[in-house]
Amino acid sequence: MDSLKTLFLILVYFFSFTTISAQELQLMGASGQIDITPAKGTPIAGFGGGKRRLIPWDIFNRHKYATLFKPHKGQLDPIRAKVFILKKAEPLLFISLDLVGTISHFKKHLLPHIKELGFTDKNIFITSTHTHSGPGALTYNKLWEYMAMDKFKRKLYTKFMAQLVTIVRNTYDALEPIKLYTHAYKVPGIQHNRSQKGGLVDDKANILLMKSVQSQLWLGGMVNLALHG
Repeated sequence: MDSLKTLFLILVYFFSFTTISAQELQLMGASGQIDITPAKGTPIAGFGGGKRRLIPWDIFNRHKYATLFKPHKGQLDPIRAKVFILKKAEPLLFISLDLVGTISHFKKHLLPHIKELGFTDKNIFITSTHTHSGPGALTYNKLWEYMAMDKFKRKLYTKFMAQLVTIVRNTYDALEPIKLYTHAYKVPGIQHNRSQKGGLVDDKANILLMKSVQSQLWLGGMVNLALHG
């Protein structure tokens, strides 16, 4: 009887452990996006010279957000932040911003608001599309303020950071079992080497897609291609 009881307990433990392990190994994923189009009058980042400069500088606050560069006058397309989250043993967070560049303090200020979800400095990846039609005034790095971003405006930055926190949390809450698919293909003829005529280019595009296990719907994806738009 003791042997049977021991065997029974071992079997119960084994199957319980197997079930828990299977749940832990299930790959989860979700993607989302949010409109981060700034207020009218925000300077456009990436145009640091010529007619984009305010001469003289707006030291008397005639413009609400612009100091060194002229304020923008309208909108053609929305500016967005896109989020792609994968989770297995721990979560991975990928953020793509419609900005001219990514500053290190974006991650520094975002992390405390999402840390309890399991994110750490090492599993957050923030990139930018390098658009020259996105908002400035979002960095207090003095070099980039004067070169390409305009003077830092805390009101714009606070709203921007709140939007990032919102979309990350909403996307995390939408995590569901997924399958990942990858693909790579050549895109010849749309790139050129600016430093060397006829020089090497990396013309391979890499794609990562996620698909819902339950609904079989495509939930989102990422594309990587070396290209200065």
